[in-house]
Amino acid sequence: MKTAIMGMVLACGLAAIAGPGAAWADHAQDQSCGDVMLESLAGDVYGHPERWRELTLGTFFSEGWDHSWVSPPNGDGGAPRQGWLNADDGVFYRLGIGTFGWASDAGGNGDQYTGGATFYLPLNQRFEFRLDIPMFVANKGMSDDMSISAGDFSVTPRFLLTETKNFTQSFDVTLRAPTGDTENFQGVAAVTP
Repeated sequence: MKTAIMGMVLACGLAAIAGPGAAWADHAQDQSCGDVMLESLAGDVYGHPERWRELTLGTFFSEGWDHSWVSPPNGDGGAPRQGWLNADDGVFYRLGIGTFGWASDAGGNGDQYTGGATFYLPLNQRFEFRLDIPMFVANKGMSDDMSISAGDFSVTPRFLLTETKNFTQSFDVTLRAPTGDTENFQGVAAVTP
């Protein structure tokens, strides 16, 4: 929770320092940091496609921080900008996903079952949080009996570095909290860029 609050403060601070860029002179000037976050989280992200703008690394500190997130348009080939199974998250989303996984004889220690939820929460065009909330992990763990417990909670601050109609680059750092049970090989604290 502290990380989420620190990220929102950072996003607001960068927006205040950067100020609206010349390319963002339309809708962004009339919005406070709170308005930008609220519109990014709950606004109509498809209703105003003209508000989407390409972003470059050279304008990282000046553009996008004071502008609410808008879903990018389809690529030049007509394909929607979206993620694919087992692919890196290259696009910002406003999305919630329920997940279930099964692995046959995971690590030579019997079957493993996992379930969870992932939420993508954009706060502006340059910054979003990804929350991975594990509902359960079921495996034999360190015993011969099946054991069920919660997994490790992860929060990932994501910074959009560049975005064009066909390509996005982001910098993500996942912070994993040891909220799971060590019996199920959880309970691991980690920082992963």
